[in-house]
Amino acid sequence: MQLNKINVWWLRLALFLSVAVSAQRVNAQDYHPRDDKQVERKIMIPTAFTPNNDGHNDVFKMVNITDETLLEMRVFNRWGTVVFATNDIRKGWDGMYKGQEQPMAVYGYAIKIRYSDGTEEIYKGTVTLIR
Repeated sequence: MQLNKINVWWLRLALFLSVAVSAQRVNAQDYHPRDDKQVERKIMIPTAFTPNNDGHNDVFKMVNITDETLLEMRVFNRWGTVVFATNDIRKGWDGMYKGQEQPMAVYGYAIKIRYSDGTEEIYKGTVTLIR
């Protein structure tokens, strides 16, 4: 199948719509160490982002962080190179590496979080950069 301008436009529209509503809700169930009550933790990690400076989904970062502490967040390209790393909960990856826009692709991430009760979790997955 040969792609023409109309097909590419529809593909971009479909990708945009999926990005606008897509986020991975990670559920981790744990027991609170002091009273043995089960605690459900919900972190929302986007599955895609579009760093095109339109004000929507321009940065890859966790959405619903409240009192958790980000210990480490790393984003890797397909060769395993760390293209972004931070421990600042307010910062996210804008799709740049060493001043260069990174290509549209799937990138891996590893995020380590400490919850207010001292429990630490590591979340691993992929995020799609769409241009």
